[in-house]
Amino acid sequence: MASQDLVPRDTATGASSNYYRVILATSFVLLLTSMGFGRYAYPMLLPSMQEGLGVTYGPMGVLGTVNLIGYMVFSLLGGMLAVRYGSKLVITGSMLLVGAAMVGLGLVSAYWVAFVLMVLAGVGTAGVFTPAAGLGRIWSPPGRGGFAMGMLSTGVTAGMVIAAFVIPLVLTSQGQEGWRLSWTYLGIATLLVTTLGVITLKEKPHSASPTGRVGVASAQAWGQVFRSPTIAGLSLTYFLFGFYQIYATFFVAYLRRSLNLPTELVGNIWLYWAVLAFVFMMFWGWLSDRIGRKEAMAPCLMVLLVSVLMPIVWQDIPLLYLSAMIYGATFAGPMTIILAAAGDAVPTSMAAAALGLVTAAFGLGQAVSPAIAGFLTDLTGSFYPGFALSAAVMALSLIVFVRLPLKRHVT
Repeated sequence: MASQDLVPRDTATGASSNYYRVILATSFVLLLTSMGFGRYAYPMLLPSMQEGLGVTYGPMGVLGTVNLIGYMVFSLLGGMLAVRYGSKLVITGSMLLVGAAMVGLGLVSAYWVAFVLMVLAGVGTAGVFTPAAGLGRIWSPPGRGGFAMGMLSTGVTAGMVIAAFVIPLVLTSQGQEGWRLSWTYLGIATLLVTTLGVITLKEKPHSASPTGRVGVASAQAWGQVFRSPTIAGLSLTYFLFGFYQIYATFFVAYLRRSLNLPTELVGNIWLYWAVLAFVFMMFWGWLSDRIGRKEAMAPCLMVLLVSVLMPIVWQDIPLLYLSAMIYGATFAGPMTIILAAAGDAVPTSMAAAALGLVTAAFGLGQAVSPAIAGFLTDLTGSFYPGFALSAAVMALSLIVFVRLPLKRHVT
């Protein structure tokens, strides 16, 4: 890591004590584009892409799955590379990758090319999120881990809000080619904001590694990550919670294909989901800092389960709005709380590695669930089995989480 990317030691306890705000704000913007656009634009574009590529729901579910496989694999690798080489290098390189992949998706004409680009987009989003979360955890003051994770998650939802507003406009105005232009515009925006990360991201010298140097971590420190029963339990919890992705991937397709709702109305419902997600994103992390991780997780996840099951029982427009809004207000809460709990369990210098490990498990759950749900939809002709599966597996994640021996590591 170049020396200019490190905060000088003589300011480490002075001006740099407030530099965490810059780190969080920069990461907010980078995640807004890389994940808010690179991952969560796909459900909005799925129906149009399906028509453009001439495939069924099964292959479209596979595209969501391979995107998440790329995310899963590089979540762990990205966290390890961030510990070894520094977060800034991994984050900025990954921003370039995901931006280029999105532009490529706007130009694609063959399914197999879309397949490859979705994998690369998944790799890029993981390469931004995991090191950014680790860097935010390192810089944040003690007792604010939940807030930091919530702040970064809010960046993701801000991107979702923008995508939910812009994409329906592009689809409506540009017709059949609207999905291509949407990917292109979002990709260009991602490439442009990469410069912000180049300018402002910095490592924190005295927390860069257990020895005080970027790239050096003791075997004992790695063991605290990979042999920790708490981290293992959080990884299982996060894997199970990853089945939330079924609702996120297929809700728009359900509204448009099963209920035959117009694009404008579907866009409005999705926009309400994104706005509520933005409003509540930091709340759950903040609440878990105040009352405890388990105490915040239980009500959040139970309300989320209700939102996932609502479309199975009710198809009235107001209740579909309500389902989307409740989902938006709660779906990121478990993510924030689990990430904060993982950061609590290890030294801050190893936060990126711990967050990478649990996020890789999360990515696995996200990867397998859309493909399962997509083929269930093709088999049954209904989206309901997928939604029910999502709710059942997420309920199991809550049971696992509340039984974990959560511990806060003292650095």
